[in-house]
Formats: sequence, C-alpha cells, structure tokens
Amino acid sequence: MKNNIFKFITKFISLICIFTFLVFIGLGTFFLITINNLNDPVIESIVSPKYSKIYDSSNNVIETLGNDEDYYIKYEDLPPLLIDALLSIEDAEFYYHKGINPKRVIISLINNINPHNSIQGGSTITQQLIKNLFLTNEKSYQRKIKEAYLSLKLEKELTKEEILEHYFNRVYFEKSVPGICYAAKKFFDKNVQELNLVEICALVSLVKSPSQYDPYKHIDNLEKRKNIVLKAMLTHQVISQNEYNLASSIEVNSLLNKNSNNFEATKYQAYLDVVYKEASKILNYDIFSYPVKIETYLDTSLQSYLDRIQEGDIITFNNDNMQIGAAVIKEKGHISGIIGGRNYHGKKLFNHSYDMKTNPASIIKPIYSYALGVEYLHYNEMTTLIDEPYYYPGTSLNINNVDHQYLGKLSLIEALGYSRNTCAIKVLEQVVKKIGKEKVISYLEDLNIMDEGPFSYSYAIGGMTYGTNPINIAGAYSMLRNHGKYYTPTTIKRIIDIETNKILYENTDEEKRVISNESADIITSSLERMIDGNYYNIGIAKPNNIIIAGKTGTGGYDINTIKKYNFPNNADKDIWFSGYSSSNTVSIWTGFDKPIKNKHTYFANKDETKKIAKRLFNLIISYVSNKNEHFNISENLTKVFVVKHQEKAYLPNEYTPSKYISFAYYKKEDIPNEVLPYPILNPINNVNVYQMENSIYISILDTIKEDNIYSNFYGNKGYLITISNEDYFQELFIESNEVECNLPHPGIYEIKIVETFKENYSLKGDSYDLIFTYF
Repeated sequence: MKNNIFKFITKFISLICIFTFLVFIGLGTFFLITINNLNDPVIESIVSPKYSKIYDSSNNVIETLGNDEDYYIKYEDLPPLLIDALLSIEDAEFYYHKGINPKRVIISLINNINPHNSIQGGSTITQQLIKNLFLTNEKSYQRKIKEAYLSLKLEKELTKEEILEHYFNRVYFEKSVPGICYAAKKFFDKNVQELNLVEICALVSLVKSPSQYDPYKHIDNLEKRKNIVLKAMLTHQVISQNEYNLASSIEVNSLLNKNSNNFEATKYQAYLDVVYKEASKILNYDIFSYPVKIETYLDTSLQSYLDRIQEGDIITFNNDNMQIGAAVIKEKGHISGIIGGRNYHGKKLFNHSYDMKTNPASIIKPIYSYALGVEYLHYNEMTTLIDEPYYYPGTSLNINNVDHQYLGKLSLIEALGYSRNTCAIKVLEQVVKKIGKEKVISYLEDLNIMDEGPFSYSYAIGGMTYGTNPINIAGAYSMLRNHGKYYTPTTIKRIIDIETNKILYENTDEEKRVISNESADIITSSLERMIDGNYYNIGIAKPNNIIIAGKTGTGGYDINTIKKYNFPNNADKDIWFSGYSSSNTVSIWTGFDKPIKNKHTYFANKDETKKIAKRLFNLIISYVSNKNEHFNISENLTKVFVVKHQEKAYLPNEYTPSKYISFAYYKKEDIPNEVLPYPILNPINNVNVYQMENSIYISILDTIKEDNIYSNFYGNKGYLITISNEDYFQELFIESNEVECNLPHPGIYEIKIVETFKENYSLKGDSYDLIFTYF
C-alpha cells in the first residue's frame, strides 16, 4: 500500500516537473521569438533620434517634426515639482529599477490571470516611453514582453535624466501633438517653467489618456484624476498637507485657457495638418514617433497667401463667428493649398477643409444630377427642363425652390443658373429609372462624396445625411476639369522611411473614368456660360481675363433650429462656391460650425458676408491661374445652334427670333437635323358682320388651333382685323372670336381679317376680305 502511494506521488511530482519544464521551455521560446523580431535600431532611434521631415513641391524642407525648439524642453529646465508629480503617480521607484519593476509586474500578472481581466498596471516610465514610441496599445503578453525587453536595453543606453527628457518631449500630454510644452501652452497658455501645482497635476493626469481627460471635453474626469495625482504626491511626501489642501480646492477649469487661438500662426499649418492626417492614415502609425520623409504637393507661395486669408489680412469678414474652409487642386488630384479655418493657430486643429462634414447644397447639382443626365439621358446645355410643382419621388412631400416660385420651361443652363431644385430632382429621378439606384450611389462613391447615407433623392440638391467637405468637393469638380477622369485628392506625393530609405508609399495618380470626356465638357460649357450670364449675381466670382466654370450653393438651417435659436426664417448656415479654370480647381466653404443662442451664427438675407465665398474664389483662382486661360472642348462634340425651350432639339428657321437661338454641344449620335416646324396659320372661311345701332359686330366662326412654339416667341395666336375706307383706318388684334367696332360715319368699308400672332403681324394666314356698307 505504502509502495503504491509512494509510486503515485513520485509519478505525480515527475509529471509536475515535466509540465513545469515544458512551460518554461514554452515561455522561453515565446520570449525568444518575441524579442527576436525586435531590432536594435528601435533603441538607437531613441538614443539618437531622427525626425520626420515634410517637403514642399519643390523638395524644400518645410517642417521637421519633434525637433521644434519652441516646444522642446531639456531636462535641466524641467521643474522638479513636475518630475515629482509624474513619478508619484506613474513610477515612484523610477530611480531604483533597471527599466522594469518586478514587484509591479508580478502584481499585474496576478491581476490578469483571470482571462476576463484586461492587461493592466506594471508599466514603468521607461516602458511607457517605449510603448508610446514604438508599440501599439494592443493588450497582450507579447506586447508586454517586447516592452520589458526594450526597456531593459534602453536603461543601459540612457541615464534616468535622459529618459525623463525624452518622456516629457515625446509622450502625448495632449491628444494631437506630443510633448509637455505644447500641452502647457494649449491648456494654460504658459511655458512649462511657469506652471503651478494644480496645472502640473492636470497635465500629468493627461498621460493616462489625453482623450479621456481632455480638459475641453471631459473636465470632470480631469478634476478627479488631478486630485488622485495630488494624493499620490502627498503620500510620497513631495508636497505638504497644506499644499495638498490648497491645490485640491482649486478647480482646473478656473485656470484653463479658454482662448484656443493663444498660439502664434505657424506657416503652412493648415496644409501640414492635412498631411499629418493623411500620412497617419496611409501608414497606420504616428509620424511624430516614426521618422519618415514626406514629399507633398504644397505650393508655398499659394499657401502663404491662403494663410493671410485665414488671418483676415486679405479680406474682411465682419462676423467673428463665421468660419471658412477651402481646398485648391492643381493637376490631377494634387492639393496645392488649404484653408483650414480663420485664425488657424496651433497644430492638428479641426480643419474645415478636411475634418468638416456639412451639406454641399446646390454645388452638387452639376457634378451629380446634371452630369448623369448628360451622360445617360443625352442632355446638353439647351435641353429643356420644366420647373413646376413637383414632389419627392415616392412621397407626398413638395419640392421647394429657394424663391418659392416656378419658372416653367428652362434650358439646362438656366435651371443651373436659377438653381431650380425641382429640375435637379426630376433629372435624378429619370437617371435612376434609366440606370438604377445602385449605379447612382456608386457614382457618388467613385467621386468620394457619398456619405454614410442612406441615399435619398434629396442628395440631388445637397441634402445629405452627414455631408462632405471642401477637399472632396474640389476633387469632384476637378473630375469635370479633367474631362471626366477622377483622381483622389491628396497632399502627399511620396513617403520614404528615413532609416532604410525604402519607399513606403507613392501616389501613382490612379485615374478613374466616371463619365465620358464629352459629358464632362458639356457640363463645363454649361457652368462657364452660367457664370457669363451672371445668374443671381454669380459674376462676382469671375476674374478678369480668366475663363472659369463654377456654381454656388446655399444651405439653410432647418425650421426646428430656427425656432430654437430665434433666427430669422431665411437664416442660412452654409454658403459654398466651387469652380475651376483650365489649370486649377478651388472649392470654398463659408459658414458656421454650430448655432449659438444670441450670437450671429447665421447668414441673413442681405448680409454682405454671403458674397465672401464668391469673392474668395475670385481672389484665389486669380492667384493660381494664368491670364487668358480657356477650356478645351472635346473634338468629338459639335457646336450646333438650336431653338431654346423646345421639347426636342430643332434647328432655327427664318422665323425664329435671335433671342431664342443659342448653341449647345452635341455628341455625334445626338446632333439634330430637324428644322423647327413652320407656323400653321389657317385661312379664315366663315365670318358674319352685323350692323348695330352705333357700331358693327364681327363674329368669326373658325377655330384657332393652339401653337406651342411660336406663341412663346410672338405671343398668343389671334385675329388681326383692319377696317378702312378713303378717310378712315382702324386696326385691332383680338384673341376671341367676336368683337364690336365703332365706326365714325356711314359709308362703304373694306374689312380684312387674318390669323396671326400678337407680337408679329408679318406671320399671318390667308386674308378673309369683305366689303361692308354701314348706314
């Protein structure tokens, strides 16, 4: 019995030993595989850091990230209280470990044995620096092993003081830009050396999560975290009880800088912010931490001009609440300049050209409904559209025009110029019937202007669910300038790894044909002629000696917002102008980020600020374009003079008034050859004339047939009656079949009656003649 127990215990212990051995072998293998994937250049890049560089279109360096003397602080300039605050809450034994703290690691492992728990705790200052610079936020043991291994290596290369200097300059204390200096300036408008205890604890609190503790969005979270930091400092005896009591009684919000424009304007920053965001999206990592060379399409001369516009040096805005955004695209999809907003001070700000989403209003009409109408329905500039009462397809909801009027028959140019919502939606409805809703949505996606949806017919007039921004609109308008080929707008030409010189990304200018060359050129012709026609005073946007095509768009507040904020009934939120010359595309947005009670955060009916979008376009397109630029129309289009406002395309005849003749460009398969039908004016066969007491009564028994063509030119059809003798002549036009005429005296009168038009008697049928004796 005892032998059996002994054998069982021996086997059990052996199994445990074997299992333990295998576990250690497995862990060791896992550790070796994990660290084997790490390269020493990771450590080298901290010890001897290299910085990302951004280049303009002429290959000149315009910014070196992370090496800005204004936002770099050396260890000896760090306030001791700041170091004490950080170490108290994050790593109290910083000066006593070699990169990892075994005691905290064990506690962290115990806390995470339960698979439902997340990996937490245990990170030293050194580990945090490693994680922020090179590792992801993935919560895994593999990441922890990498972090620990690199931390041990880093501690061999750098002193504790050097590690702290890197930490305070390269870790995020603010969600956009790394480093304590930028955060101190942004949140408290101070240099680091000027910070008090409360401000220091607030900034140290942000290390845990710059977004979760953002002072402008989550001040309550920050206030609680600030007091936790203070408590840690008291516990570690780096502040006194009196200091703790006083600092914990002061709210961060009372010290917070409320002026977000406390930074000086930085050259090209609106453009650079778009570069940062594009590069991070392409690479999926932070270019402030990983050194790359970024070549861009930045035109520094243009951007300097746009910077001055942002500062209010070029144009007066007269409304401090109004914001602006703009994008300039040169060849293909190359973004050469950006307006991010007025008084654009700081880094990684909300950029109105890139980050904003708002409805594009009527600027979508030429690139959407009408472009598809030309492509699939064989429309052109002179296609007749009817502006009349209409409903959103499939609903009983009435479509309104901005002036609440209906203008009847219009050419496509006129429908664009007068911005008729009814026409745009009716055209889109016909396109959907022809090609299907899926293809219509796909077209928007190809142009990168389809938002999260869902799609509805209101998209024809810019009524999107979420909206779009000036960069995407400029890209869509550039499609027209590029004769139907779409290029994705971008600021970035190439990204190169500085360490390896490997090309990480290169813009290949991939093109996508979304409509034909001919269709795009017909829309360009329409927009050019609309500008020349100065519809709704759109001519303000046109510079001298430069041919342009473009469209305005106005987006109003909804009725609920108007009532809530007591705005005027016609209060507008957004005003756009988007257009192009033959060499550049410019999209301008002006408007308001949000309505504010008792603030002029709207455009009133006759505000001069409503003209700013057009004026800005004029200034910018003049700056980037050459004099006497003009558009080249496809050779596959034929210019034909046709009669306006007809149900089909007719060539004019000799009776067509010149004001009703205009040209349009036709695709080969659509060239008209039918002459406008001549007017039909019938002879008069049956007339009765009666003498009355002091007059004669003429009754015409024939019936006038309606004329839908020449009546538009010369007025309604009717009868021209002449009554005459040797000493008397009377002529009158009537639209009815009966008339009473007074005669001066008895006699023999000649009466002639012809069918004609009210405004052109030269067009007439055969005359009915009679002699009448008046007693």
